[in-house]
Amino acid sequence: MGHRLIAEGVEILQAALARDRLREYQAQAAIAALHADARTAAETDWVQIVEWYDELVRLTGSPVHRLNRAVAVGEADGARAGLAALAELDPGLPRYTAVAAYLHERDGDLPTAARLYAEAARAAANLPERDHLNRQAARLNAELRG
Repeated sequence: MGHRLIAEGVEILQAALARDRLREYQAQAAIAALHADARTAAETDWVQIVEWYDELVRLTGSPVHRLNRAVAVGEADGARAGLAALAELDPGLPRYTAVAAYLHERDGDLPTAARLYAEAARAAANLPERDHLNRQAARLNAELRG
């Protein structure tokens, strides 16, 4: 049933895009469709997702879309490219530090990633997020201890 609904949603999205009425929600739907279409993160079309985030940023200028774009750039072009995209943003953005931690981990800088995960946990907006970030920091610290 889920695949049928995803296919139906993609058809509706394609019809809206064919009418050349790209707005924020259509771009968000396109990103969601690309995620839904991939069975794993590795199979996700990250290059196309970056392109859709570029559209979202052009349409809205939203700092949240810019932050999400940095993650997508990190997936499409490597962690250092993602970190470069992140460096252009305000470090005061919510979840900025968590994104930095993730990208540093992907780049192999585990000490920095562990420190940033712990810092992000202290600033987390809710308990599940804080717990997740603390687990990431603990996992990396255990790995560093060996």
